[in-house]
Amino acid sequence: MLTRAIAEIDRVVKWNGYLVLDDFLPDFPTKRHYHHRTGEPIFTYKQDYAEIFRGRDKIVCLENIFCRNGWSTTTNLTNLQGLFEKIGAYLLSFINEHHQESIC
Repeated sequence: MLTRAIAEIDRVVKWNGYLVLDDFLPDFPTKRHYHHRTGEPIFTYKQDYAEIFRGRDKIVCLENIFCRNGWSTTTNLTNLQGLFEKIGAYLLSFINEHHQESIC
């Protein structure tokens, strides 16, 4: 499914367009039971999704933001504390000429 999602991103994001990635940012790829649907065989997969796009020709990272531990007291997320201590947000741009340096 991940490769299909990336192919769809490549298809729909226009040149000079933007992609925002915002998700939990574990230190390593992680698979967990989906806590909103307990008892069902549904999983979530977390990894540094921006890494898939870093280094690709004509894609630059314009901004990145990391949050650490500030969200852990939010209702319904306390059971995840320790596993997902960081949240990462990235703003990526698909450029048609390599005129801008990636900052992240």
